[in-house]
Amino acid sequence: MIIVSETSDANENMLNMLSVYNKKEFTHLMGIGYVGFLSDNCDLSIKCPVFLLLGEKNTTGKVKAYICGVS
Repeated sequence: MIIVSETSDANENMLNMLSVYNKKEFTHLMGIGYVGFLSDNCDLSIKCPVFLLLGEKNTTGKVKAYICGVS
């Protein structure tokens, strides 16, 4: 079973949306999004306070690594 969301309704909805793509199409789309994000944010400098929410169910990404004092 593939789990992409915490609740069964959200999981079913996400899997339905992704089901129209095969693996090659999906990875191609993710690559486009990732490259676009990097080029838009590679020199990002936020000069104001930032409030980041990190839930106990968040297990992907590197948010924890970017927040000082969070292990």
